Amino acid sequence: MDARDLAGLREAARALWTHEQLLGWLSSSRDDVAAAAAQCIGVTGLQKDTPALAELLHHSSAEVVQAAESALWRLWMRGPDAAATRTLETAIAAIGAQAFSQAVEMLTPLVRRAPEFAEAHHQLGLALHSLDRLDDADAEYVSATALNAHHFAAFAGRGHLAVQRGSLEDALRCYERSVKIHPRQPELQRVIPEIKAALERRSVA
Repeated sequence: MDARDLAGLREAARALWTHEQLLGWLSSSRDDVAAAAAQCIGVTGLQKDTPALAELLHHSSAEVVQAAESALWRLWMRGPDAAATRTLETAIAAIGAQAFSQAVEMLTPLVRRAPEFAEAHHQLGLALHSLDRLDDADAEYVSATALNAHHFAAFAGRGHLAVQRGSLEDALRCYERSVKIHPRQPELQRVIPEIKAALERRSVA
């Protein structure tokens, strides 16, 4: 969905339904209704709607889970002001282009200016992690999860970093926290038993 489509959805949702109606429809017995409500909240909602959307990550319908995850990312990417959002978007594009140092240069002043912007901390953690600045990356992941306790990706990032450091216990703890929030993460669901088996072998060695 491009920016014009998102703007159209935002305008239509605000014109047709109240926020309370959309929140109520998240628990609809119809999967299409719950998914549509999640999509609308993603473009009209607030950060405080995160817990309601995160509950849908446990839904039995893959359609609803996908809609909820997309809605969460849209909420989380929205900064405290338009300038912060634009800076984050530019930094994410830099990360996608593997311009990690450039992303760090943009995100470091952003988290200083907007210290409660959890996604800015998460993206800064990703950029620092890619530069092998592990201590700095860990600090940013921790900030992200402290600000947003539902940030499954930041918990996963902490787990990846722990694996890189050779701390399987910490990795397991972070991965389990991530899948507790968002169970439909096949890679983590595969890795968790492997880490448990490795820890078991270590304990009996």
